[in-house]
Amino acid sequence: MGNSFSVKKNFISTFRLVYIAFLFIHSFLYANGSWRLQDSPATGQPSGKNTIYENPLHQRDLAGDVSAPRLMTMKVPALIIASLSSSHHGGLIHLLKIFGIAALAWAGGLILLLLIGGILSKLTLFALHKPKTQEKESVSKTEKVIRSLYKVVIGVTSGYYYISIPFVLFLIIGLGGFIIYACLKLGRIPVKLVLFILFGVLVTVYAMIRSLFAARDTTPEGMPLPEAEAPQLWALLRRVADQVGTRPIDSVYLTGGADVAVLEQGTMMEKIRGVAERSLILGIGVLEGMSQAQLCAVLAHEYGHFAHKDTAGGNLALQVSTSIREAALGLVFNNLNKWYNPAWLFINGFYEIFIMVTRGASRLQEFLADRYAVIHYGAKTFIQGLKHVIRRSIEFESLADVELGLAVQLNRLPQNLYRLTTTNDSEQEININRQFEKVMAERTHQRDSHPSLQQRIEAISLLPEPDAVETITGEAWALLPQRSSLEEKMTSGIYENVLAQIKMRKEFEEQSKNER
Repeated sequence: MGNSFSVKKNFISTFRLVYIAFLFIHSFLYANGSWRLQDSPATGQPSGKNTIYENPLHQRDLAGDVSAPRLMTMKVPALIIASLSSSHHGGLIHLLKIFGIAALAWAGGLILLLLIGGILSKLTLFALHKPKTQEKESVSKTEKVIRSLYKVVIGVTSGYYYISIPFVLFLIIGLGGFIIYACLKLGRIPVKLVLFILFGVLVTVYAMIRSLFAARDTTPEGMPLPEAEAPQLWALLRRVADQVGTRPIDSVYLTGGADVAVLEQGTMMEKIRGVAERSLILGIGVLEGMSQAQLCAVLAHEYGHFAHKDTAGGNLALQVSTSIREAALGLVFNNLNKWYNPAWLFINGFYEIFIMVTRGASRLQEFLADRYAVIHYGAKTFIQGLKHVIRRSIEFESLADVELGLAVQLNRLPQNLYRLTTTNDSEQEININRQFEKVMAERTHQRDSHPSLQQRIEAISLLPEPDAVETITGEAWALLPQRSSLEEKMTSGIYENVLAQIKMRKEFEEQSKNER
C-alpha cells in the first residue's frame, strides 16, 4: 500500500508541473484568438460552451472595456485572458506550441524513468530470490545484466536532471513575466503582487542555479586511528581483504556511534582503477558484545562494496543528490516551497523518481555485498554480526539519550556511555527489544537505501554454506588498546556536542523572539 501511495504521489507531482505549463500555453492561445468568444445575437453577451465568465459579469465582449470593480471580481486566469485578448502574438504562440510539445515529451521522460525504476526493483528482487548453487558465484549473469542496466538508467536520470533545469527556469521566468505583463496590460498594477512575483522568480532562479555548483563534503568524520596505535585491528583488516580478494583499507576513522561503513576518496578514474584512498568508519559503540568473527564477516560485507566497485561509480548521482538537497533548502528557507512554484514541484517529483532508481541500485549492492560475507565467513556468523550491529545501534542510542538527558538536567558530567547497561525486566530494555523486533519485521520500502533485515536474511538463507570457514576467536574490543581512555574521550566529545546544540537552539529561540 505504501509503494502504491508513493507512486501515486510521484505522478501527481509530475502532472501538477505539466498542468502549470499547460495553463501558461492555454492562456496565450486564448490571447491569440484561438477560442474567441462570440456575442449572443439576442443579448450581446458572450455565449457558447467556451464562455469563461458568468453572465452577470458580462456586459461587453472580451475585446471591449471592462470596469475596474468588475475586474476585481473575476478569476485570475479569466483576468489574464481578458487583458491579452486584443493582442496578436503569432511568433510567440508558435514558440509556445513548441514549448508545449517539449513539456509533454519532458514529462513523459520523467514518467518513463519512474516506470523503469519500478521494473528494475522487481527484477532485482526476482534475481536475488533465486537459489544459488555455486559457492564462489558472487554475481550471477542476471544480476550482472541488472547492474549494467542500473548504471545506464542512473546515468540517464542524473543527466535528465541537468537537462531539466533550463526547462524549469524558462517556465518560472515565463510564468512570472506573463503574469506581470498581464497586469501591465490591464492598466492597474497591483504593486504587492508584482513585487511578490519578482521576488519569487529571482530567488527561485538563484536557488536553482546555485544548487548546480554545490560541493559535496567527502571528508570522513571521526578520529583518525594510525596503524601504530592499533596494530591488531589493522592486521585483521588486511586479513579480511586477502580473503575477499581486494585491496585493504588505507585509513581508519573512529566515531562515537555504532556505525560501520566504508568510503573512497579520489577522482572517478582513481576509483575505477582501484587506487583511490579507502577509509573505514568504525563506531566504537558497536564493539560491545561483538566477537572478532562477527566483525570479520561485517568487514567482508564492506570490502564487498570495494570488490564490486560500488564506490567507483555514482559520482554524478551523488552530485545530483547534493544539488536537489541544496535547491530544496534554498526554497524552504525563503518560504517558496509552495504548490504553485514550478521549481518546488519539479524538485519534489524528480526527487521521488531519483530515489526510486538510485535506491534500487543501492539495495542490489547491499545484497551482493552480503554474499561476499557469507561466501568467506558463513551465513550464521554474518547474520549474527548483522543483527548485532542493528540491535547495538538501537541499544546504544537509547542508553546514551537517557544518560545525556540526565547529565544536562542535573548539570553534571555523563557516565561512560559505552558501559551503560539495563536489566532484563526494565522498561528501557523492553522498549529496546520492541524496537529491534519492529526492525526485524519491517519490509523494504522503495525509499530505503538498504534492504530490510528480514529480506537480507531471506536472501542469505538461499546461499550455500562454504566448505570451510577460518576459525577466529576473541572479542572485538581486544583489537583496540586503551579502551577506557578511548571511551572517556568519545563520551566527552559527544557531551560537548550536545551542549553546543542546546546553546545554538537557545540562541535561535531568543533571536526569533526579538524579531517578533
